[in-house]
This record gives sequence, structure tokens and C-alpha cells, in this order.
Amino acid sequence: MRRILCLSILVATCAWADDATDREAIERLITAVNNHKKPLTDLFTADAPENERGMLSVNEQPWSEVTSPRITTRSIRLIAPRFALVECTSTQYGSVLVVRTTSMLLVIKKDGEQWRIASVQALQDPTVAAKPLPGHEFELDRYLKEDMMTILDPKAGYVVLINTFTVEPLKADDLVGALSGATENGMRQRPGFVSANLPLSLDRRHAANYAQWRSQEDLDAMMKDLAARAHMQEIARLAISFDPIYYELRESHAAEKAQ
Repeated sequence: MRRILCLSILVATCAWADDATDREAIERLITAVNNHKKPLTDLFTADAPENERGMLSVNEQPWSEVTSPRITTRSIRLIAPRFALVECTSTQYGSVLVVRTTSMLLVIKKDGEQWRIASVQALQDPTVAAKPLPGHEFELDRYLKEDMMTILDPKAGYVVLINTFTVEPLKADDLVGALSGATENGMRQRPGFVSANLPLSLDRRHAANYAQWRSQEDLDAMMKDLAARAHMQEIARLAISFDPIYYELRESHAAEKAQ
């Protein structure tokens, strides 16, 4: 099922560690779009639709009486470590049609170290929650599924909670299911939650919850919540024992990319 992206859905989305730095980089990207000095290949991701690139491209027809679009940013919303939404307007001037303003939503993706435009959507009404024009619907999952994998970044400063469980093999699936349900239906909605991963040992006698939280304060607040404590009690009943330990991530290494 296609999901039309609505800004109102994203109100509760938390900011990320490099919020200010990322916003400045996105603002520089918008400035580059308005300057029309860089080629589109530098400003858009490689998989950005060609027709959407054209919505922000320079008007190269010398006989045209309409100026190239100029973007005015209304808001920048960071929705994932590598994705942002920019609500903006595109304005063009002409002699016949004096001014034409289109409300737009830009999906911005961090491509390597650079923020680039992944999608451009024309909106129906800038005064209401973002609603694409017919034919311009797009799926949030198309962009966010790429970013759902846990990012291990020592610079983020997240608090790491690794909880190791000993479990009877016949109860291993129930334990992992309970951990998954508690994460999906409770932890993910809590302020400060970043990610959780749930490995199960090959002999099915051990499971772990590798969770990242934005701060110790957020984690402590979760621990005091009655609903969260109820989830933890349910999980504890399925395990023989458990051992939660707090960590800070010091190093993270990835495989070298093939040339």
C-alpha cells in the first residue's frame, strides 16, 4: 500500500546528534540550488527522478520570459540520520504570468558526506500538512528503509545498553518476540530512543538486546515508566537470567569499499 507522506506524522520525530551541522549543510544545498552555478549531478542523488530534477533546473531557453525557480525554505525537519524533509516554496517571475509560486517538499539524503536532493514533490496547499499533487505521491518507506539499519557512530555520544539473557531453547522465540514487541510498541515511541537489535545465539540459549539511547536521562526516564516496567517484567519471566550493562561506543569499523 502506498503511503502519502504527511508532515503531521513526523511531529514526534526526534532530532539527531548533528542537528545544527546538518541543518547548515542543507541550507547551503538550497543556496547552491538558487545560485544555479553547480550542475544538477552535484545537487541531486544519482537515483533522483529526471522529471523531478527538472522542477528545480535552470531555465536555459533564451527566449523564455520566465525566470529560473528560486527556493525559499519554510522548514527543515531531520527525520533520520541520513534523511531530511525541506518544506519550501519555488517562485518564478515572468512578463505574462507576473509571479508563480509553488509549494514543495524536498526529500534530502546524506549521500556519503554530502547532502543531496533525492526527490522533489509539488504540494497542493502550503497552509496544510504536506499533501502531494495527484501523480506526485511517493512512499516514505522508499527513502527510510535504507536508513533503518542501526548506525554505530562513536561521535553520536549515544548511551549503549546491552542486556544479555539466558533462556531455555524452547522459550527463545517467545523471548525474542517479547523483546521485539516491547521495542515496536513501546520503546520506539519514547523520547531519546535511537535503535535496538536483537541477536539470538546459535544454540538458542542466549539472546541480547543491543539498544542505543540519546542520553542517560532518556534511558533513566524509560526505566521509571510503568508501561516500560511492565514490558520488562514480562520479558524477565521468560528468561532464566539477564544482565544489563551500560556502555559507550568507542570505535566502529566498516569493511573497505571495493574499488
